Amino acid sequence: MVSYATIIGVGLLAIATSLHFGRNIELPPLAAPLVAVAGGAETCLGDRVATLQSGQFVDFYVPGPPGAEAIEDQLGARLGRARIDRQTGLGVFRGMCRGGTALAGQGYQAELVVARSGGVAGTLVADGQPLRLAMASVDPAPGPSGGEPGIEPLTPSEVVARSLLAVAMVLLAARAVGFLLASLHQPRVIGEIAAGIMLGPSLLGAFFPEVTAYLFPSEVIGVLRVMAQFGLIFFMFLIGLDLEIKHVRQAGHLAVLVSHVSIIAPFAMGSLLALALYPVLGSGTYPGFALFMGTAMAITAFPVLARILTDTGLSRTRLGALAITCAAIDDFTAWCLLAVVVSIAQSTGAVDVLVTTALAVGFVALMLLVVRPLLLPLEPMYLHRPERRRPILAALICGLLLAAWATEMIGIHAIFGAFIFGVSVPRAVVMREAITQRLEDLTVLFLLPIFFAVVGLSTRFGMLDQWLHWLIAAAVVAVAVAGKWGGSAVAARVMGVDWCNASALGVLMNTRGLTELVILTIGRSLGVISPALFAVMVIMALVTTLMATPILSRTYLPHLAAQPELASPRGEPVGTA
Repeated sequence: MVSYATIIGVGLLAIATSLHFGRNIELPPLAAPLVAVAGGAETCLGDRVATLQSGQFVDFYVPGPPGAEAIEDQLGARLGRARIDRQTGLGVFRGMCRGGTALAGQGYQAELVVARSGGVAGTLVADGQPLRLAMASVDPAPGPSGGEPGIEPLTPSEVVARSLLAVAMVLLAARAVGFLLASLHQPRVIGEIAAGIMLGPSLLGAFFPEVTAYLFPSEVIGVLRVMAQFGLIFFMFLIGLDLEIKHVRQAGHLAVLVSHVSIIAPFAMGSLLALALYPVLGSGTYPGFALFMGTAMAITAFPVLARILTDTGLSRTRLGALAITCAAIDDFTAWCLLAVVVSIAQSTGAVDVLVTTALAVGFVALMLLVVRPLLLPLEPMYLHRPERRRPILAALICGLLLAAWATEMIGIHAIFGAFIFGVSVPRAVVMREAITQRLEDLTVLFLLPIFFAVVGLSTRFGMLDQWLHWLIAAAVVAVAVAGKWGGSAVAARVMGVDWCNASALGVLMNTRGLTELVILTIGRSLGVISPALFAVMVIMALVTTLMATPILSRTYLPHLAAQPELASPRGEPVGTA
């Protein structure tokens, strides 16, 4: 019998080790998001430059349009990059002079120092001319004085028209690429994620920047962000609604052990990996960064896993039942962990953390112990009073939005409230299926592709242009796979499951997909992870999800034909529900 105290103790020791040795790691100076150029270097860089920093790497970009000069997904072409020293802030920038300037098209090299105040100073050499360079931080503000010349803000009617066009293009791309991936026996959602990335600066913006600028001006992106947030709220509500509480309550010892190890192992490994990543691509405070990396490694994509089980025919096997049970326990635990990590990342001190955590625990208790019993009378009413079904659905949507608002005000993000409210809704099959049927199409076909497009606009794979970045990407993928796949497989094997079935379970638990993007988006909005690390983590999410179906098809499915059922050492079904 594996001791839970041992498992938890080893995990806590790894996390404590990471926090102990990481507490004294300092990030390099942070350049201001927008700086004014003076001293003669305007002839190369223009009068303003936007900066985008990922740990030690600082990039210069053409600013965005008025009102969005320093907004990441509105930036123009990259003008140069340097890796700066963490102690001195010294770095050598290399790039091309900006179009429209006196030295347009000329390569330049600049020895610059990033000050702790955010300003930059040094010498720039372009076309053999040494130019003194002083860059002082400025506040981005709307108006004709900043951004690219000749760009006027859109009128309200133009915002509506452009938004309609942008959404239509997003949906078309999502359906097309999703269909392509489905034809390759991959989850359609992976194609939709890929479509969102393709519409951003990584592909369309790299080759046709004017098309991206027309489809996604700053005003339209603001609209899409709001729609994407509603998509996340409805998606997390459906995840909570689909979570079978009885699976969590009645899960066998094997399912509980595997799910716990599949969280603790990658969480501990991710927090230890943070020691190496933070000095290079870190952002925010170290405790928030390390704990967030652990949480991002520990997640399993419950909806994608369910779709893989259906597509491969494993949904009715005992392995499928065990995987679903483990994923349900995993999801509930991981989202609770995320709420704690977010409260730590946003806190200003220990008291703030304790207050936020106490409010979060109180909210969960209120929803499960008070709101859930109050909602139980809705079950017979929904089943026997058809005329009341629409008012009930409207009331539930209002409750969902209020729950999301409550957790947003607490400081642990709106999606957590949506998830807990979904868990609190009565589990009557007819009622749950009807709610899911009405909301799922709106969420999956309309709102989530918009979320993928917003994620794609913030994903810059072009930032990963050095061998160190790809070495980091390989390390992140390796740790993610070892922690999740390895941890789940070893735990199942220790409990007596043969290696083939244990490995197949690990592969399923290793899928991350959409759920990972939700977590990464939260981390990016909090400033816990940097732009380059965000791109690395997106790669990890895609790789760990894409690998599942091919590996299962080549290794486990042939084994299933000879041994169609997965049994515990006593011959009883595992992961009983």
